Amino acid sequence: VLRNAINNGKIDEQLVHSLLFGPNGNAARGKQVFVKNCSVCHKLGPEGTEIAPDLTNRPRHNPVYLLANLSDPSAIIPHEYQVHVVMTDAGTVVTGFKVEENAKTITILDATNQRTVIARDEIEEVKLSEKSLMPENLIETLGEEQLRDLLSFLRS
Repeated sequence: VLRNAINNGKIDEQLVHSLLFGPNGNAARGKQVFVKNCSVCHKLGPEGTEIAPDLTNRPRHNPVYLLANLSDPSAIIPHEYQVHVVMTDAGTVVTGFKVEENAKTITILDATNQRTVIARDEIEEVKLSEKSLMPENLIETLGEEQLRDLLSFLRS
């Protein structure tokens, strides 16, 4: 997945080399990066919210795994985290994870932890998105030092 991200221009190969083989970052500063950018959706130990996958038991000690997911979050999306796009008869679009459903309603959880209950008779269409709720450009918004710090925190 990381090689594909490099080939598709989602992350620079020199940056990958620097992050994998350069000096370690500062885990304390990395925690601040996590809280600001990741904890709104992800949980790691006691930190964060469990909207997206809980990172506590993921293979986060593997920097290649981490960089692959940071650089191309839509490459591999677990089934339970597939994004549903619901269009209603009134023209409203609700995007997020389908967390509940029954014969009369479906409930969508969005990236802000907001639950929206939609009556089935008000739904025009439901589509699965090929995109993750995780921002595609996170690598671009963080500098190399912040990425290095974040990786150190995630691996600690």
